[in-house]
Amino acid sequence: MKFIKQETKNKANERILKLLAELNSTLDLYYEISKESEITSSEQ
Repeated sequence: MKFIKQETKNKANERILKLLAELNSTLDLYYEISKESEITSSEQ
């Protein structure tokens, strides 16, 4: 029984880690775009 619960927890943890990785990559893209637009604005 404990094995099943542990397996479920492991799957949930893997899913959380994948979602966090996606979130981080999305935020990286957002900040890259923000920095590029700031640089473009300051050059004008």
